[in-house]
Amino acid sequence: MTAAVYLLVCATLCQANAQAREDHPYQVTGTYFVASLQPALQPLVINQIHRWRLQLTRLDGSPVVADRLQVNGGMPAHDHGLPTGPVAQFTGEPGRYTLYGMKFHMQGDWQIYLHIEADDRSEVLTLNLRL
Repeated sequence: MTAAVYLLVCATLCQANAQAREDHPYQVTGTYFVASLQPALQPLVINQIHRWRLQLTRLDGSPVVADRLQVNGGMPAHDHGLPTGPVAQFTGEPGRYTLYGMKFHMQGDWQIYLHIEADDRSEVLTLNLRL
């Protein structure tokens, strides 16, 4: 394979992978709930406040209207949290929320924690991501 063909194949695969990341939200499945998250900022960058869309469902796929929903996170390896205090806001559509005030201030491994109370159940879902 020539270098030009190799570069073309690599560029095409990289573009396809980037598109897949944009089209498919991050998903975390817990014992009771499933959270599908999609950052509004694509690609994710550091030092910029942005929002995320959240779809919260039960394991059977039915939407969840949480009694309480909190979001926080941090970098466990650095022993610090997010530099902002994100807020989850119900959109009015069952199971759909917007997370405002998301910000990552450095590259590395991050975790986002969703503290969910609904259906007389409580669960924390953890999304792992690398910037």
